Amino acid sequence: MQQFNLSDYLLILPFIFNTNTMAKILASNHLWLIGILWNNKMSLSAIYESWRIHSHEIIREDIFARKFYRWKKEIKEYYNVEIEFSAGLYHIANQSEIEKSSLKKWLFDTASVYNDLFDSISIKDRILPENVPSGNANLTKIIGAMKDNQVIHFGYKKYSGNTEQTEEYNLHPYCIKLFEKRWYVMGKCPTRKGDKRTFSLDMIQDIDVTSKTFKLPKNFDAEYYYKDFYGIVTGDNDPLTEIKIKVDAKRANYFRALPLHHSQKELLEQDDKGYAYFIYELRPGNDFYQALLHHGPLVEVLAPESARNKMKEMIREMAEKYK
Repeated sequence: MQQFNLSDYLLILPFIFNTNTMAKILASNHLWLIGILWNNKMSLSAIYESWRIHSHEIIREDIFARKFYRWKKEIKEYYNVEIEFSAGLYHIANQSEIEKSSLKKWLFDTASVYNDLFDSISIKDRILPENVPSGNANLTKIIGAMKDNQVIHFGYKKYSGNTEQTEEYNLHPYCIKLFEKRWYVMGKCPTRKGDKRTFSLDMIQDIDVTSKTFKLPKNFDAEYYYKDFYGIVTGDNDPLTEIKIKVDAKRANYFRALPLHHSQKELLEQDDKGYAYFIYELRPGNDFYQALLHHGPLVEVLAPESARNKMKEMIREMAEKYK
C-alpha cells in the first residue's frame, strides 16, 4: 500500500498560501520549467527561446542561463525533480518515479498544458476549456486546513424538492478529489453518525478554518481508500464485484484509450461483429452505472446478474419518463 504523504499537497501551496509576490513568481518559474521538460528533451538554447516567448522578458542568453541553473538546483531541492543533461539536451531524469504520485503527475501535466496554452494566446478564441464550478476560495482554505490538520466548520446547502436547506458541519478534512468537473472533500464528522462523509465544494458556504486540530489516521491512504470505487460515492457494505461488459466496435477504442476504471482489463475474446469485452473489479455504485449508461446501446453489462438487473432497473425508470 502506498502511504499517504502530506508532502504531495505542498507542491501547490506556493501559489495558494505564500503572500510573498516574489515567492509566487519563483514557484511559477519552477513549474514553467518542469512543464516544458515534461515528456520532452530540449537544449538550453531552445529553453531560452521558449522562455522569451512565454515571459516576454528581453534578456541575454547568458543571463538566462544563470537563472536556469539556479532554478534547476531549486527544483531539485523543493520538488525532488532531477533535471539532467545528456547528449546536448536537458530532460527530467526521474519522471517515471514522479508519475507514481498521482498529484505530482497531475500538477506537472497541468503545468505542461498551461505552458502550451499560455504561449498560444494569439489563438485563445479557438481554445475552449471546460469550466470547473467549485469555488477556488473553498479549495484554498481546505488545503490549508489539511496542511496543519485543522478542523473546518461550514454550512452545506441541501435541496429537498424546491426547498434549499443549510446544515452546519464540523469536518476533519482527510483528502480532496476532483470528479466530473467538481472538487469534493472527504473526511470525518466527529459529531455525526457514520465514519466518513464527502462534500461538494460548490455547495459549501461560509467555511471557517478553526483552531482545533485532529489526528489523521496513521495508515490513511487516499488513493487506496478510493481504489475499489468509481467516483466519490463509497460504501464499505458494497461487495467487491467482477463486472463484464460488451462494447460495440464503434466505441471499443474509446475504452482502450480512456479506461473507465484502473481495474479495467480487456478479454481476448473473438467476435465476428467486432465487439470488445472488458472486465472490472470494483464496488459498483450509481456513479459507475451512470457512466456505463452514458454510452447508451453501445455498451451492455453481461455479468453478474445483479449488475444486469441494476442496469435494467435504471433503464426502465428512464423509459417510464418518456411514456
